[in-house]
This record gives sequence, structure tokens and C-alpha cells, in this order.
Amino acid sequence: MSTNSVIGLVAVAPVYREPDLRAEQVTQLVLGETGRILEGDGVWRRVRL
Repeated sequence: MSTNSVIGLVAVAPVYREPDLRAEQVTQLVLGETGRILEGDGVWRRVRL
């Protein structure tokens, strides 16, 4: 897996529309699911699942 990849290491991780915990949750990353990191800013990452 490349450094531009993400994998779910917890049962369920929320995925938000914006980099803010108050933003709408649009989906969830589940244990073992993979995705691609599109960009990053501090601790937040924009991902494609």
C-alpha cells in the first residue's frame, strides 16, 4: 500500500464533508476498507473511498 492510501483500523470511522467535527457526516470508513488520500491539511485528509 502506498503512502497515498488509507485503511480502516477501527470498526467505524466517520467521514465528514468538511474538515470540521460539526460538519455533515457523509459516509463511514469501516474496518479493513481502503481508500486514497487526495490531499491533506494538518490532521485532516480528503479521501476517496
